[in-house]
Amino acid sequence: MFEFNVRWCRGSTGDPAVVRAHWAVIWVAALLLAAAPGAARAADEDLPGRVGRIAEFAGQLYLSPESGSTDWAAIGLNYPITSGDNLWVS
Repeated sequence: MFEFNVRWCRGSTGDPAVVRAHWAVIWVAALLLAAAPGAARAADEDLPGRVGRIAEFAGQLYLSPESGSTDWAAIGLNYPITSGDNLWVS
């Protein structure tokens, strides 16, 4: 197995262009593998702590995603909400 890998890295013909191409493939694969955990960690940081949904209410329900905002939007059943969302029922 090890002998096969060494031959592949040297190139079957010993041509310098083939050797460079093989090493380029190895380096690109190594860089992609090294970058994958960082991208997964960054995606986790964007998620809110808790998420819920509107299951039942009486009247008209409004949502303002920002504290102190006057932009209230009407929402209905099964609308996703998270910590920090402001709700108002009329």
